[in-house]
Amino acid sequence: MRNLLLLSLIIATLTSCGQDKVTFKTYFKPNKVYKTTMTTSSETEVDFTGNEEKIEKIKANGTKLPMIVAGSNEMTTTMTTGAMTADNSFPAKMTYGKVIANQIVNGKETKEEKSMSGLIIEGFYTQENKLRIDTMISDRMDENTKQLIKTTLENVQQQIKFPENPMQVGDSFDQRIPMQIPVAGLNPVKVVITTNYKLKNISNGKANFDIVQTVTLDMENEQTNVTASGEGSGISEFDIANNTTTRYESDLTMTMKLTADDLVISAKINSKSKQLVTVD
Repeated sequence: MRNLLLLSLIIATLTSCGQDKVTFKTYFKPNKVYKTTMTTSSETEVDFTGNEEKIEKIKANGTKLPMIVAGSNEMTTTMTTGAMTADNSFPAKMTYGKVIANQIVNGKETKEEKSMSGLIIEGFYTQENKLRIDTMISDRMDENTKQLIKTTLENVQQQIKFPENPMQVGDSFDQRIPMQIPVAGLNPVKVVITTNYKLKNISNGKANFDIVQTVTLDMENEQTNVTASGEGSGISEFDIANNTTTRYESDLTMTMKLTADDLVISAKINSKSKQLVTVD
């Protein structure tokens, strides 16, 4: 009995140490249906300090300080891919559901259906798994906007750029993404969001990652009288069999301070995003 228990402990130890390594590659496959739901929400608190006369003029226009701006967006897409062809490409059709944007400024709510609602995109994925768009159908969108979306979709990089080397539980990697934050009447603030992905576990064909995010001012661009920082956290789930990220959640908080003339503008932004993907 003692020998059997000892053998069981040895096997358990060897099993826990001998973790499999996985190479993560993201790409779309033929004869699949990808259904994606994306929701984002944010709350921004903006305040002004400095020249009292200018601040009183801002208040006189009906602006309550600090100004609270909350917004949310929800979007669903369905992409259906067809059979592989002789040149190793395959057709793809993407359909957008209703795209609704809500905004609340100091308690006043507005709701808007975006022009992407009902958009239909037809094209194909090349042998290199690059999207090439042939047709865009929409009765809500002008040609300039269609061209912008076409260029964006054809050149967009995968959401998560995994390392080329295999990973095992405990491994991590960083991804840096530049971002511009618009500021009314001023140049946008350019920041860099560095996201660390740590492989937490692999279970039932899904790889689960913990996410830690750090926001810093983009030092590659000259920006004076501006400070920016932030941090966030989240989770990500990768479906190994389908080679796609099926869950992504992030909760990020940023603070910014800008000096313009004799006013100091302070902003605190909390943004949350969630993306869910099913593959049939």
